Amino acid sequence: RKVTAESARALMVQSGLWSVHEDLELLRLQVPTEFSEELTARAAEIVRDAGSAEPTADFPVDPDATSRRDLSTLHAFAIDEQSTEEVDDAISVEELPADDGGGVRIWVHVADPTRYIPLGGPLEAEARRRGSSIYLPEGTIPMFQMDLARGPLSLRQGVASCALSFGVQLDPFGAIDHSQPLIITPSRVQIRRLTYVQVDRLLHDPFTSFGMAEPISGADVDGASGNDGSADVEVDDSEMVSLRLLGSLSLARLEHRADRGSIEGISPEGLPDVSIKAARARDAPDGWEVSVSMGGARAGGVARRMVTELMLLAGEVAASYGREHCVPLPYRGQTYRDISDEEIADCPPGPCR
Repeated sequence: RKVTAESARALMVQSGLWSVHEDLELLRLQVPTEFSEELTARAAEIVRDAGSAEPTADFPVDPDATSRRDLSTLHAFAIDEQSTEEVDDAISVEELPADDGGGVRIWVHVADPTRYIPLGGPLEAEARRRGSSIYLPEGTIPMFQMDLARGPLSLRQGVASCALSFGVQLDPFGAIDHSQPLIITPSRVQIRRLTYVQVDRLLHDPFTSFGMAEPISGADVDGASGNDGSADVEVDDSEMVSLRLLGSLSLARLEHRADRGSIEGISPEGLPDVSIKAARARDAPDGWEVSVSMGGARAGGVARRMVTELMLLAGEVAASYGREHCVPLPYRGQTYRDISDEEIADCPPGPCR
């Protein structure tokens, strides 16, 4: 029979070497999907020692212990989906005293794995080789073992977590105020976990007010129920002040980027947030059950805007630091082609336009 890529794939499936839904991109890119026994054992030691009052002699010493800035008094919000296991970023706002110039400083905190993963060690070498976790419908191929990634390497609620924090002030137009210092520092933070749905409800609900006595119920938000991250949540006055400030600052950033030609300035309607999950199921076709759903947060919700804009802001701070100190940094982007008014007019209204 004629030799084609499809016939070769069919032969591999018939021989039992591949499954019907074998991910050929993972094979082509030679993506490692397992960890060696040595790496697994070392990760387990770190997880155990991180939660122990008497860690072993091999437990890594914090290389930034003397310079780690204590930001634990700030409200640090880790906003994500309910199902998120690796909590790797959080956002804060700091109101500055008048004798320090007044105004506010935005903080973006990113989980700091170097606290527990020594540079040059086997775990760091494997993480460098992998480069990133890979998120697929059927699961995650992690950069670190999941017990490690969702344990000591995460920003965990209720404990002081180590982070790399980016501090920045904005000018009245939403741009970075370069007359004020940009801060990049190892830090220690105390995070509060919230979901996108919870934050959107807090900032949109007309009955939400400071000093509320009742917890906010998410059961009636867009048909949502507590198991999707809309469960009751209580916040105090100072947390509400911080959330509202972060909301307004993120809007200023969005408008600033739109003025500079970002896609939001061309297409203000956000693309739908679609979640695709695949799970093994004995009775399903081909042994897989696939679900496709819209994201839990409201379209164009404040919560997603806050996280998106402030993460982009942290990237700009890092880029500014790299440019100023001649540090080469990787980045990714998309090519852009000018589109004529006639071509735009031919597109139907909606995300495409």
